[in-house]
Amino acid sequence: MPSHRNPPTFRATRFGLSGGMMEISGFRVAQQLPGGRFGSRVRAEGPPGDVVLKELAGLDPDATKSAIEAMAPARRLRHPNLAGSHEPVTDSSGRAWLVEEWVDGVSLAALTEEHTLSTGQALGVARGLLSGLAAAHIGGVVHGTLSPTTVMLTLHGEPRLIDTGTWVVDPEIAATSEQAAPETRDGRPPGPAADVFAAGRTIGQLLSVGPLDPRLADVLDRATSPDPATRQPDANALLSDVTRAAERAYGPLWWTLEGVGGAVASMVGAAGGTASTGAAAAGLQSGAGTVTGSLTAGNAAIVAGAEGGTGGAGIVQGTVKTTNR
Repeated sequence: MPSHRNPPTFRATRFGLSGGMMEISGFRVAQQLPGGRFGSRVRAEGPPGDVVLKELAGLDPDATKSAIEAMAPARRLRHPNLAGSHEPVTDSSGRAWLVEEWVDGVSLAALTEEHTLSTGQALGVARGLLSGLAAAHIGGVVHGTLSPTTVMLTLHGEPRLIDTGTWVVDPEIAATSEQAAPETRDGRPPGPAADVFAAGRTIGQLLSVGPLDPRLADVLDRATSPDPATRQPDANALLSDVTRAAERAYGPLWWTLEGVGGAVASMVGAAGGTASTGAAAAGLQSGAGTVTGSLTAGNAAIVAGAEGGTGGAGIVQGTVKTTNR
C-alpha cells in the first residue's frame, strides 16, 4: 500500500511563470497552486478546457499504474454535482498528473465560516451533495473523503463534490478525513455506508444553526450510527429519507439555493477572484453574515455543478482557505 504521510512540498520554482516549464503534455500552465495531498498542483489550460493538474508524486511506476487504474470508475462518472475528471497525463520527466476540471467558487467549509445558511439553503446544499454522492454509488464509486472541504459551491451556489474516489491512491487518507466513519478510522476501507456517515455528519452540521425537525433528526441519527449495518445502505437511500422527512416538515418547496451564489461571489470578489455580475446578483449577504434568500416556486430548480480534485480545483485566487485539498 503506498504511503503519503509526508507528501512532497510544492516546488514553485519548477513552474515559475516567468520562465521554466510552461507546459505539461499539451496543457499550458497558467497558475501555481499550493501543494496537495499527493504532490504539486497547477492550474492549466488544455483540450478539456480550464483544469487543475495534480501530481502523483512519491509512487513507483507500478504503484502509479495501479492507482490510475483504480480511479478509472471515477473518471467515467458524469453528473452535475460531481467533479469532472479526465485521463491522467505524463510529463517529460515521466511524472503522472491527474487532470480535473477547474471551478470558480469556494468550499462549503470556507462558506460556512463566513456565512450562516438558512434551513432551506442548507437543505439545498444537502440535496445537491447527496445527488452527486448517489450517482457515484450507482457507478460503483465510493467517495471516501467526503467533508465540508470536499464540497465546492460555485458562483451560482451549486454544490459539486471533489476528490471522488481519489482515496484509492493512498487508502490511509480515508481514515484521516474529518468526517470519517468509525470503521474507516479503525482501518477498514470505506464503503457506501461510510460515505453515508460522512454525509450525515456534514448535513447535520449545516442544520445545526437552528432547531432540527424531529423527522430529519431521526434520518440523520440513523445515517451517523456507529454501526454501518444500521445506516442507510447508500446515498440514494439517504437522499430518499431526507426528501421524505423534509417534505413532511417544510412542504414541497423544502430546499432553495437562492442567495448562496451571491455569498460565494462576494467571497470570490473579496479574494480578488472573477465573480461575474450575474453571479453577484444571484443573492446578497446581510451585514450579520446571513445568506439571504427565500423558498419560492421559482427556486425549485435542479441543482447542477462539476469539479474535480485530489488537492485543488476551484481555488479562489489569493485565498488559501478555499483551496480544495
